[in-house]
Amino acid sequence: MNWDAIAAIGELIGAVGVIVTLVYLGYQIRQNTGELRQGAFRDVFGAFSNYRQSVYANPGVANLLEKASINPEELSSTEEIQLEHLYSEGGFVVLQLWRMIRTGRIPEQSWPHAKRLYLNVLISKPAQKWWAIDKDAFDPDFVEEFELHLVGRDI
Repeated sequence: MNWDAIAAIGELIGAVGVIVTLVYLGYQIRQNTGELRQGAFRDVFGAFSNYRQSVYANPGVANLLEKASINPEELSSTEEIQLEHLYSEGGFVVLQLWRMIRTGRIPEQSWPHAKRLYLNVLISKPAQKWWAIDKDAFDPDFVEEFELHLVGRDI
């Protein structure tokens, strides 16, 4: 066997090694992408869970939301501030989900339910008042998602 044949065999072995390495790297990237998606899903829905828990585990918050929907004119200035922060927190959780869906990190089928839940929050007069003032803190496309449902409501 001459040196040319040995060099050719060495190149072939090297090429096979590169192909095996690239296939393995592709597999690892695919697996990592799946893990990142699951992590994003877990983070967003953990934030949703924390937000919901702040309502059902705290009777004061639940009572505040009930008062806001039934007798908003009886809210104190302190209660209005609490509500504004609650609406903002919910909005940023929903915004996080919306962004994850738009970037493909979370499946789109998660959006209709989350959107409906947040719209149920935004239909109260205090929430509409807050939305009219603070919606500019959110992405304009995100705002548009909700504006279509809120236009024409009496604030």
